[in-house]
Amino acid sequence: MAARKCAVRLIDFLTTGKQIRNIQKAEIPSLLGEIEALNAKLWVRLTEWEGLERASVSDKIESRKRQIEEQEMPQKKPVGPEGRILRMKDVLWLVGVSKATIWNMVRDGRFPKQRNLGGRSVGWLDTEVHEWIEGRFGEGKK
Repeated sequence: MAARKCAVRLIDFLTTGKQIRNIQKAEIPSLLGEIEALNAKLWVRLTEWEGLERASVSDKIESRKRQIEEQEMPQKKPVGPEGRILRMKDVLWLVGVSKATIWNMVRDGRFPKQRNLGGRSVGWLDTEVHEWIEGRFGEGKK
């Protein structure tokens, strides 16, 4: 409230055309204190606005990242063995390891071999991948 009174006094002062010479000496320290207080409050408000703007920008960036990830990832529902061919991104999503780990396990015979689909495309039979998952983690089920 005091800041508004100070602002009103300053606006009145500026709009009435008073000159600094017309201010009485006793008023100067009071006005300077009010100006400093108003200045500090305005800076606080400005930093709050900038913080809000930054937050909204970072929220937009995060939202866009999630949209891109959802488009790139296959459906998040469990995929059962249906005799389909899985591409690398599907295998990575199902197994939860890196691409290099998949290739190392294929090379060592610890993961089903890929099938050539033509050109430079490869895929895995989902039945074999699901059997590998069951064989690796299925012992704990009852």
